Amino acid sequence: MTPGTIFAFHKLLLKVYLAVVAIYTNAVKGISALQLSRDLDVQYKTAFVLAHKIRESIMEKRDLGQLSGEVHMDGAYVNGHIRPKNKKADRIDRRLAIHQKPSKRCVFVMRKKVQ
Repeated sequence: MTPGTIFAFHKLLLKVYLAVVAIYTNAVKGISALQLSRDLDVQYKTAFVLAHKIRESIMEKRDLGQLSGEVHMDGAYVNGHIRPKNKKADRIDRRLAIHQKPSKRCVFVMRKKVQ
């Protein structure tokens, strides 16, 4: 039932694959593999692989053509950071260059508005 798809050679039920796609696409800011494993009642490794399969397929099928008309843009800085306790004495100004992380990456997305 899944040959030729991103879920080929997996042994889960088709309804699990459909649930993965539905949950992943309805998540506003993405979804972690841990949350996905809880929602689907599967192991973490399984949820991790399924999420990466979806991400891979998005990267392969993206349209690199020139955008025209009304274009929506959004961006975010990403890199895992555990927020420390918010104590006034320990606060630093993270806007300053000396406190910036060199591994921080900016993700910027643009898409055409669909009429």
